[in-house]
Amino acid sequence: MTPKSKQVFKRIREMVEGETLVTFLLVESASLRKKADGSDYLALRLKDRTGSIEAKIWDEVNRYRELRAGDIVKVEAEVRSFRGKPDLSIRRLRLLEDRDREEGFDEKWLEEWTEFVIEDLWARLSQFVDRIESPPIRHLVQAVLSAKEETLKRSPAAKQVHHPYFGGLLEHTVWLVDDCIRLLDNYKFLDHDLVIAGAILHDIGKTEELGGERVTDYTVDGRLVGHIVLGRDILRRHAALIPDFPGDALRHLEHLILSHQGEREWGSPVLPSTPEALFVHLVDNLDAKMQMVQQAVRRTPEGQPFSEYHATLGRQFYLVRRSVPEPGRDEQRG
Repeated sequence: MTPKSKQVFKRIREMVEGETLVTFLLVESASLRKKADGSDYLALRLKDRTGSIEAKIWDEVNRYRELRAGDIVKVEAEVRSFRGKPDLSIRRLRLLEDRDREEGFDEKWLEEWTEFVIEDLWARLSQFVDRIESPPIRHLVQAVLSAKEETLKRSPAAKQVHHPYFGGLLEHTVWLVDDCIRLLDNYKFLDHDLVIAGAILHDIGKTEELGGERVTDYTVDGRLVGHIVLGRDILRRHAALIPDFPGDALRHLEHLILSHQGEREWGSPVLPSTPEALFVHLVDNLDAKMQMVQQAVRRTPEGQPFSEYHATLGRQFYLVRRSVPEPGRDEQRG
């Protein structure tokens, strides 16, 4: 018997206006809305590992009222354009079934992960911890990472803004610490132990702020408390378990976490008021923004001189140099 050939499904980035296709997508959101005549239609936001796309179900809406964020669906749809962006008009839709897995579908086809090897990132982070000379500070960082290892290896750094994919928080943390260490020789007056520890722990609260098996969303504590205060609380809990942990060091590390976003309008309850806190904030901001730029460049089709408008950064980027290194190929940062 001849084995069934594996179906090839298009990703969002490959979709072309005017074509009709069948593919698997992940439901990011679903909401009922009203047509001009007062009848209902269903507005969806669907995603895969290459991006997200708006979609509409115009008819037989009652069949799909139970769709929820996190559902995996198989759709037949026509690719249209709405306000200059691709948009799907769905003809048929059903939830993922066991037979789809039996025929070769894998949920990882939809999940967006860091393009670096998680265990390599973790090993690199462990090497950074070993650079901390103060035993109490080193033990504190080790204790926090040990408690948060599983979550940190999976967590995104954000829902949308920067590193918004599984493993993104670990990737961002490693590159931030790497950048800090590269610059510290130029600023010898800074306390190296506090900078390294603060850089490692600055976003640790995001392991409790963000959750979700397939679609990232805020936890209850994430919405009501936020990652900055959650991170400070994680730090305090673990410091309390270390006998005679130095109070000045704890206060400084708390300040590094509380001030790392730099401005009150950006969410920091306090401004960076030590040299180390200002340094960590500036390098954190650099890595976050350059990752946004990198993603904008990678999403730009060949031949276009400008990237699409980046809402967070408030500009387009002129692509003087079109050659962008392939993910994971940077030997210096691996």
